[in-house]
Amino acid sequence: MTSAHRKLTGLAAIAFAAILAMAAVVIHPRESHAAPSGALLTGTVTSDSGEKMSGVVVSAQAEGKLIITSVYTDEQGRYYFPALDGGAYNVWAQAVGYETGKSHVDLNTAVRGQNFTLRATKDFFKQLSQDRIAAALPEDTPEHRKMKDVFENNCTSCHPMNFLLQNRFDKDGWSAAIYMMSKLTLPDMNFGGVDYPQIPAFQYYRDELSAYLAEMRGPGPSPMQISPRARPSGEAAMAVVTEYDIPSPDRPDLPASRGQDWSLGTPSSMNGARGIHDVILDNFGNAWFTQSEPSVIRTYGKINLKTGELTNFTVPGPNGIASYGHTMTRDQDGILWFNLRPATAGGLGRLARVDPATNKIDIYTPPKGMAGVGGDVSVDGKGGIWAATDTGGIRFDPKTQQFQDFKALTLHVPGGLQGSYGVAGDQDGNGWWTQISLDIIGKGDSSTGKVSEVKLPGRPSRADDDYTAEERKLYELAGTNAPRYAKPGTEAPRRPAADGDVLWAPDYFGDSVAKIDIHTLKYTLIPIPVKDSGPYKLAVDKNHNIWISLVDADAVLKYDPKTKKWTTFTLPSIGGGLRHLSTFDHNGINQVAICETRTGKIAILQERTKQDLQALQARVQQLSARK
Repeated sequence: MTSAHRKLTGLAAIAFAAILAMAAVVIHPRESHAAPSGALLTGTVTSDSGEKMSGVVVSAQAEGKLIITSVYTDEQGRYYFPALDGGAYNVWAQAVGYETGKSHVDLNTAVRGQNFTLRATKDFFKQLSQDRIAAALPEDTPEHRKMKDVFENNCTSCHPMNFLLQNRFDKDGWSAAIYMMSKLTLPDMNFGGVDYPQIPAFQYYRDELSAYLAEMRGPGPSPMQISPRARPSGEAAMAVVTEYDIPSPDRPDLPASRGQDWSLGTPSSMNGARGIHDVILDNFGNAWFTQSEPSVIRTYGKINLKTGELTNFTVPGPNGIASYGHTMTRDQDGILWFNLRPATAGGLGRLARVDPATNKIDIYTPPKGMAGVGGDVSVDGKGGIWAATDTGGIRFDPKTQQFQDFKALTLHVPGGLQGSYGVAGDQDGNGWWTQISLDIIGKGDSSTGKVSEVKLPGRPSRADDDYTAEERKLYELAGTNAPRYAKPGTEAPRRPAADGDVLWAPDYFGDSVAKIDIHTLKYTLIPIPVKDSGPYKLAVDKNHNIWISLVDADAVLKYDPKTKKWTTFTLPSIGGGLRHLSTFDHNGINQVAICETRTGKIAILQERTKQDLQALQARVQQLSARK
């Protein structure tokens, strides 16, 4: 989840060291998102053939500001924004398979109408998310099935498939790209240099894979059959999504507003956008987020959702680089907990808490002999704080300030990722961790200290019968070197959440969710409706609905366990590489906060009801009649 560390020398390092002396750095907003003046923006979207278009994303951004508000058209092609501040706005409408409709409007009246007519386009490859591109890769021959497996499991870790395949190369070009990827260091994904040993799977498949990619996305015709995902409808088309661009902490001059113009394709994450990873909403109208890649300024940050003011917080680390984190959660009292790495050069990962009311931070280090705090934290029903570790899980009791270490029953996979990744605390005060290399979910009993585990069955690979004995041996030796380097048939459970008697865990490669009884350890696997989408983080809202971020689909899923109904909410930006999401009940309204890690944005999704939209329609009619 990390990329190249920034190297600072000479006077630049001295200047940055001075910055690190500050406890917090405040960036005053480049935008003013004051109380809405009541301006309502509405209109209709039709195609160039005259069809009213439902499920079209319509976005509005005030000139010179960094907040983007987006809504979706209904069955009649109409859209309704919530009340917006007055002023000049850029407004655009998008649907896969159509050119972007763009307009400039002045919200200087109570109601402003803006219609769009979208023109169809034949080449819409750049507008696609990974799940649609994966669906288009053919499986008609044993070689195609196997190489699709190899490509998905080994080549889409630091970049999603839509970024990789939006350009075309011949076999030599793809071979050069594969060679570069074979030299990535693991797990932090830096380029190791020409003398760094190649990742075995890349070395083994380089010639075969480059020929396959040249066939799919080379200079000649491709056998891929592309089809867009169905546009949002029903409750998914009623939502409002507000996106906040988070500037790079060390290079705020880099371009912001990334990924919202689909015609430009999936943006690179190597422009300073990456780094924000987990996001939590507090009780004061702020979104807090972690910085998962090294920075000299930012350990974690806070953005005021009303004003847009951004505050960066610095916890000094070794070598002039701030400590950084990966995960964040909120406890029953509204206190935020997150991990810090590293403590010192070669030191253990630490646990930190911050009080949003005062910004006061406290840091706790596990005692010598225990595992360090890893990349996920969670709160259990008794107020204990659980964290993933290299060897299982660890629990911290805030009252006694004591740590309790739990060792996983199964640890070793040759050449693979050794520790746990996701973690969740349940209502009984116990903790659960996922071992993505092994398809294992471990459980630690805080009252007895005992450890148990659930072994998922794995999944049928689309190419199970097409791998040779030599290839199977290769994968057994390589294991899962990083989260997106997997042997065939891996489920790879990621970041779970508990609700009552159930633990829910998203299966990253399995396109499913594991539902586990926390007492009997019996489980069922529930398929998700969006395939090849990378279900990553799971959260549970106040109504016991399950929310899941899809890394490779620019979308989040909502699942109602009572009705077994799935809803797919498509986000307005492409290539976000969604990671963390969390839910928050704000005055009876459910809000879902989502990190668009690759594009450097935080998105707040708020559901609207039919009654909400009917009230807006009535208000529009009422105000329009006064003209």
